[in-house]
Amino acid sequence: MGKKRFKRGYFYTLDVVFAIIILVIGLLLVAGSYFYAPQKVKSEALANDITGVLGSTHIYDVCNDIDSCDCSYQSIRDLCNENPSQIKNPDITLLEFMGQLYHDNQREAIQDIVNETIVKSYVLPPNYDMQVVLFDPKTGDLEQLYPLVT
Repeated sequence: MGKKRFKRGYFYTLDVVFAIIILVIGLLLVAGSYFYAPQKVKSEALANDITGVLGSTHIYDVCNDIDSCDCSYQSIRDLCNENPSQIKNPDITLLEFMGQLYHDNQREAIQDIVNETIVKSYVLPPNYDMQVVLFDPKTGDLEQLYPLVT
């Protein structure tokens, strides 16, 4: 009678060990998909590409007619409709325009432009986060423009 109990206990112990192994493997697979870290080389290339796009795209590239505020991006169109003299020079780039908006203390507008041009158009993969930081020569500080920190 003692041998039957030993065999039955051995079977249940073995069953528990297999169940724990299966649960651990499942948890590792699920956790591995959540903790995916982007590669450094891809991150640097993507940062250079985004900076290049913002630094080389001029206002006249995204706006057909500045006087009528006919722009392909709603955030720039809203800024133009709100204050037509906001876009003083259509020859400036989007990056320079963000600097002008920072100078005019319109940080929400900068966030809207970045959201519309980069984030919502899926230029940035979903598992990447992005910050736009500006060096303020007046104070010598770095100012975070995107995401907006209040």
